Amino acid sequence: MLSGSTGVISDTQKRFMENIAASGKHLLYVINNVLDISKIEANKMELNFQVFPVESVFIEVGQLISPLADKKGLKVEFYRGEELRNICADKTIFKQILFNLVSNAIKFTPKHGNVSVCAHINGEMAMFEVKDTGIGISEEDQSRLFQPFTQLDSAINRQYAGTGLGLTLVKRFIELHHGNIRIESKVGKGTTFTFELPLKGEVKEKAPLISNAEVQPGSDKIVSRITEPVNSAGDEPLVLVVEDDDNSRELLEVTLANEGYRVSSTSSGEEALRLAGKLRPFAITLDIMMPGMDGWNVLKNLKEEERTKNIPVIITSMLDEREMGSMWGAVDYFIKPVQKEVLISTLEKIKKDALKNNSRESTLDKKVSGIVKIADA
Repeated sequence: MLSGSTGVISDTQKRFMENIAASGKHLLYVINNVLDISKIEANKMELNFQVFPVESVFIEVGQLISPLADKKGLKVEFYRGEELRNICADKTIFKQILFNLVSNAIKFTPKHGNVSVCAHINGEMAMFEVKDTGIGISEEDQSRLFQPFTQLDSAINRQYAGTGLGLTLVKRFIELHHGNIRIESKVGKGTTFTFELPLKGEVKEKAPLISNAEVQPGSDKIVSRITEPVNSAGDEPLVLVVEDDDNSRELLEVTLANEGYRVSSTSSGEEALRLAGKLRPFAITLDIMMPGMDGWNVLKNLKEEERTKNIPVIITSMLDEREMGSMWGAVDYFIKPVQKEVLISTLEKIKKDALKNNSRESTLDKKVSGIVKIADA
């Protein structure tokens, strides 16, 4: 209705609809955070430990927060001690911890202030300090800072939006890694969050992906219905639609088929992982709010599996978490309802990029082949 597709609306109606849409998105964001906290408390959240360079995460987080910092004219710097190179942790969760703390520091730091991230080794722990020159936090407020739904009650703070769940999740994520977090702050002087993680994590073999997909007796071939465009030749690009809402899934299937794509679809995160590995689709559209395995976990698993890590993923969600989507490797992020033209344009761009890459690989193969022939001669 806001886009005008159902008819002309007045300015007053538009303003009220925008309020409804904003409130709905905020509520979904709160629910998503509550679900994460519930998973942790119910011991249902599993960590995927791996060894990775700290520097690589600093670069990724720096790229994500740069627009936020530039908007306020803030100076954000990352420092790493020479002795600290790699860390063993859940890389995705570690990025989320760092991103939440740095973006929080940016939010509460006035224009032209400073934010810094320092990392070094402290015994058998990796220590990270996120320091800002922001508004600071009183001693009384510090004692309840990590409690769910707690927001500081000050005249200065009320201008900042939030759910009061971000720091709660940060603390729970750090504790899952057997680490700890503390805070030092003075009102009007700034705040420093310091957290420590063990240098040696718990590296475990990945469990095989469990799927609800139907399997033919005596084989591992998945039975998946594929919707094809009219007069299909059977070789059109295949798009995997992952969406638990029946109406939204059907709309995407019809839209994509009408635009010349073959479409496979599922309402299950677990089945999506199995289908992606077997069908190797050209691209995947992925909803976030799904029962069982949510979209973030699907995306995380896709990017960690060798067979699926290079498949472009387009997120379609009611939640406005573009930064998170970019951080976890999505090529694009659309807020529902998704505009048909924008979605098709993104798929066409993915198709062109794929053709360019194939062309480069073909040229390289020819050059290598020529070199080999010369060497043989």
